[in-house]
Amino acid sequence: MREKINGKTILITGASSGIGYELARQLAERDCRLILIARRDELLRQLIDSLPDGGEKHRYYKCDVSDQGTVETVCRDILNSGTVIDIFILNAGVSSGYKPPDLDIENIKLQFDVNFWGVLYFLKYLLPPMIERNDGLVAATGSPAGYRGMPKSAPYSASKAAL
Repeated sequence: MREKINGKTILITGASSGIGYELARQLAERDCRLILIARRDELLRQLIDSLPDGGEKHRYYKCDVSDQGTVETVCRDILNSGTVIDIFILNAGVSSGYKPPDLDIENIKLQFDVNFWGVLYFLKYLLPPMIERNDGLVAATGSPAGYRGMPKSAPYSASKAAL
């Protein structure tokens, strides 16, 4: 698999921290060209500056993946630039505790908007060119919680099950 990834153009959502951040670091070491996406602009800039070839080779977009209009704008910019994305790593995710007596609908909606809809928005706009080329790889970060659930995490588990 390592040889198949080297030198590819890879889009990573949720790149400013956690799994996305570490993937960006490791993939940059494999001579990949990265398109990094996250909500936190300053953290994205710091990450880009720390990577080999920094801003020369890699790009980033501040984007809330739960906002379809923003995702569409980012995707349109990527497509209009002529960039061919070889791999999507749709990794952005959120979670928070859950107590049934305190049913926080907005929090539940946010988790679905990011963990489920955020993946679908990117697929809607960027998958068709990949299908036309008949080439590419898509990975979406799920969770074992989507299969078994986790205590006090019903919304997170449900959003990952939907994914």
